[in-house]
Amino acid sequence: MKTLRHLALLPLVAAAAHAYTIEFELGKSNPSSLDNSSVVGLNVATGIGSSDFEIGANLTSFDVSNSAVNASSTARDASIDLTYNLNSSKGGIRPYVGVGLGYAWFSNNSSSNAANFSGSCLTTAAFVGIRFALSDTVDINFQARNVELLDAKTVGNGKHTVNDWQSIAGIRLKF
Repeated sequence: MKTLRHLALLPLVAAAAHAYTIEFELGKSNPSSLDNSSVVGLNVATGIGSSDFEIGANLTSFDVSNSAVNASSTARDASIDLTYNLNSSKGGIRPYVGVGLGYAWFSNNSSSNAANFSGSCLTTAAFVGIRFALSDTVDINFQARNVELLDAKTVGNGKHTVNDWQSIAGIRLKF
């Protein structure tokens, strides 16, 4: 009888296994008044409540550089994202919207201190995207993401808010 009880739990384990996703992201960053750069990211998420909402941890890295004054810094952003899937139960096309709150750390890449960013700052994000199912466990993702680096400190020039528009493509694996 104990064996039958364990077998009854197998469908629950299989359903829970499909509740987690990992997404590998590549894209382009377009920060206000700064040079364009590439974005590399990783997102790990899980469904909450209904299948329409997800919560995830998003880690990204992108440059905030100004070639006019030979200044370059890398921003590494860790955020918690809340996503609402608009069409989660139908078909292979899944649009979504979301918001995020995070924290960014800066590291300087150049010897010039003219406009390098230093320290860390809070970040906010708003995003929209669309996913296309390739199979039951793999999606392709296209996303437009607006990231605000709030009161980012620059060496010698005070604090600035940087508005960064990112266009991202990704591969999403569902477990």
